[in-house]
Amino acid sequence: MKNVFTYGILLGLCLLATITGAQDKGWYEGKITLASNQTLAGLISFNWDGDVVQVRLTDGRIRAFSPAQVQTFTWATSTKSARVFGAFPVPAKALGHQSRHPDRLVFLETHLTGHYPVFRRMQKKHGFLYIRPKRPGNVANQQDFAGDRDHFDYFVYDGKAFRNLFYFYRDIEPLMADYQPTLDEFARAHQLNLREPMAQLMLIDRYNQLKAAELKGKTDFIDTLSAQ
Repeated sequence: MKNVFTYGILLGLCLLATITGAQDKGWYEGKITLASNQTLAGLISFNWDGDVVQVRLTDGRIRAFSPAQVQTFTWATSTKSARVFGAFPVPAKALGHQSRHPDRLVFLETHLTGHYPVFRRMQKKHGFLYIRPKRPGNVANQQDFAGDRDHFDYFVYDGKAFRNLFYFYRDIEPLMADYQPTLDEFARAHQLNLREPMAQLMLIDRYNQLKAAELKGKTDFIDTLSAQ
């Protein structure tokens, strides 16, 4: 009986070490919602280069899925915040392909929420001057990479299509014309260089805050009228 008890403890420690080791190698507790609406929970790993997400189920099986098979997947980080990904049809031109190519279903990570949500995807650029992050297949799983902004392309969803942040002045700034004076003042107050992607993202985030406040004001006004 004592031997059985000892064996049970050792087995439990081995399983704990296996799970911990898996997490250290880029596996995190999360869940996947499939295109069929089925939800799978377990350890999640995402290979951004290959656009493939894997889930290690509680029975030890590992299943892999492409964007065509998934709605969303998410996992919690060490800061307790969740990283949220979804499968979206993005115009080929926005991805840097020739316009004659069809829209492509890809995984995008939610970066900003609001009236004009912003999503991001690891850059697929190549070339002599382009420095790829180490082990790009695992970068999406690294805890510190969640705050990295230099190796991503950003896409703004305007309610109909995804627009590449690269074309900020042409495609995105006109969408925020209803608050242009306020945004101009915000940019001056914070000394934003609007040629920089991070400054552009700050401006979009500010616009989303203004639209949220506007919507709340309308809702409060309607509630006041209803109460009279």
